Amino acid sequence: CGERPLFTGAPQAVVNALPGGAYSVTISWQPSIDENSGEKDVERYALYRKRAADPVFDDEPIVIIPADGRTGPYGFTDTDVASGDQWQYATDAQDCSPQSSDLAKSPVLTFP
Repeated sequence: CGERPLFTGAPQAVVNALPGGAYSVTISWQPSIDENSGEKDVERYALYRKRAADPVFDDEPIVIIPADGRTGPYGFTDTDVASGDQWQYATDAQDCSPQSSDLAKSPVLTFP
């Protein structure tokens, strides 16, 4: 629990069309390089979202995902979206202190 966690790469976000005209978005990201190497002190990931027009992300994440030592991507599916919405997602890695990495941001998504 020394330095802030290192986190590189933007999360990937894919819009999914659901039956009945509904939508969801699946957000995925690769583990922090400090999870399985480096300081090996990443304990969790926080996922945030904001409307495209908002200047900053909310302080409270929409979900916390525990780090579990995986080598492949983490992910979450957000079903709280609607046609006409424009959302941007961001995630960070948090260590045991808890210090957070810089936010890694997705592109803005528009739901038809």
